[in-house]
Amino acid sequence: MSEEVSQGHEQSVRDHPDGEEIVARSQVVLDGDLSKAKLISLILIGREEEALDYKRSYNLSGKVTKDRVEMVRDVVAMANTSGGYIVLSVNENRSGGTLTFEPVGISEEHLKSLDIDKLKPQIESYLNVSVPIKLQIHRLDEHGGRCFAVVYVEESPESPIIMEKDGQYQEEIGKSKDVFRAGDVVVPAEGRTRTQYGNRSRRCAVVSGRGGRRKYWGFGSWWRG
Repeated sequence: MSEEVSQGHEQSVRDHPDGEEIVARSQVVLDGDLSKAKLISLILIGREEEALDYKRSYNLSGKVTKDRVEMVRDVVAMANTSGGYIVLSVNENRSGGTLTFEPVGISEEHLKSLDIDKLKPQIESYLNVSVPIKLQIHRLDEHGGRCFAVVYVEESPESPIIMEKDGQYQEEIGKSKDVFRAGDVVVPAEGRTRTQYGNRSRRCAVVSGRGGRRKYWGFGSWWRG
């Protein structure tokens, strides 16, 4: 076993209504490394977890999109817990019940606008605190010379960060869609079972200031409690 795996972020056991459920040890080391070697190792993990999220693309320019609002949610969720990494651009594929992740690279259009000086203010426009994040872009010969980006989110000293305004975007059919609302506290989904069955950990819940609304979500999806 490699040193990176052996020193990974622990996720060994979580509560389950039928007893303890064993959860695989995380392979993600939260060391703030943004090197090319680190990016390659994160792509090779090939699965999302509490401290690692893959995104197909992210466009910093233009109108508020689903990708942009979900990026805010995911960054704040990591900042509210132990931190984490987000890798752009890795595509999620589902086929025959199997989930795989394919490195595809960032388009030239999106690459032009991808900059930490634009990303950070976009995220913080939904908050009243600063979020500690870093971004690095690498061109990887191992993936056909295509460009990928790695975002590192540090654990915030301001945790729990509360959303100050609604995270809303317009769907293609013109209907507005809420990803989060003002007053929400968002955290990653790995512990959601513990909150559903006993409310023992704040690492799991999305609790709204509007009528006590509670949701549970995994990267890319929401779970309602």
